[in-house]
Amino acid sequence: MATYKGIKGQNVSSRASDPSSADDAGLLYYNSTSGTFKVVLDGGAPIGAWSAGGTMITGRTELGSAGSQTNALGFGGNLPSPAWSAITEQYNGTAWAEVGDLNTPRRAGGGLGTGSAALCLGAGEAPDFISAVEEWNDTSWSTVEALPAVRGYLPCGTGTVTAGLCFGGSTTPGTTKTLLVEKWNGTGWTEVANVNTGRQFATGCGTATATLFMGGNPGNQLVEEYNGTGWTETTETNNAHDYTGSSGTTSSAVIYGNGTDTFKTEAYNGSTWTEVADFTQSHGSAGTTRTAVDAAAYFAGYGAGVPPGSKGGSCEEWDYADYAVQTVTTS
Repeated sequence: MATYKGIKGQNVSSRASDPSSADDAGLLYYNSTSGTFKVVLDGGAPIGAWSAGGTMITGRTELGSAGSQTNALGFGGNLPSPAWSAITEQYNGTAWAEVGDLNTPRRAGGGLGTGSAALCLGAGEAPDFISAVEEWNDTSWSTVEALPAVRGYLPCGTGTVTAGLCFGGSTTPGTTKTLLVEKWNGTGWTEVANVNTGRQFATGCGTATATLFMGGNPGNQLVEEYNGTGWTETTETNNAHDYTGSSGTTSSAVIYGNGTDTFKTEAYNGSTWTEVADFTQSHGSAGTTRTAVDAAAYFAGYGAGVPPGSKGGSCEEWDYADYAVQTVTTS
């Protein structure tokens, strides 16, 4: 009598956990923890993992950020004393280096762009908000046209230094969340369509004409999508996220972290969210890269082992390829 082994010439492997490498595409295996047969297929929810990156020189929270996993920028932030920082650090994918300081110290400001060409957007925690905007040219910061309204509590920024978007946060110290959205054309700001639900300490990723606006304080699961004309509420995340980070586009994104010490990461395929690999430690109110869904970084902020009120400098890197683990069924 023929057996599977006789036909195929090999055993089905047994694993205690699902693979975390794109190299396993095509693998059929038995997951001994869940008691199910699984296969790794192309496409679908990604296989990915977080790993430790280089530690920032100065730990802080509520910092502005921009860039990619191999060219990231973290600027300003909340220090134990003084609370408002002008420090800027640049990441090359391995280590952080301190570079030119901001002209105006700030915390809870936003950021957009790359590690070589970025904007720092507003800033503020009650009772002090500012509207000042600075532009980074890979060497130093210069003051450019300010936002039409003051904006603090970590406004979101997406796009580039020639075509950017600023949204979220608050224009009033306190609990009021602004609906205002402002578009940057490289020299000045123009008000465009409002978001549907104002949120503070939220996250956004995408471009000036195709953006996702996600999470926010108080912890929620709301997601809105901008198409260059208006905002539409779309599929909510599975978990609440605030003081959070994200990377990617409106059709392929990841959201990660939370101010309440969650480890959760979720992936978006343009219509649904799937929970994927967790952080190796908790992070919140940290800096984030936004440009690539398959290679992101989340740095500084509150973290595991960091006492409340203290500022950590740890960095984690996210890497994934577009593969899916699927349970084998008879249907």
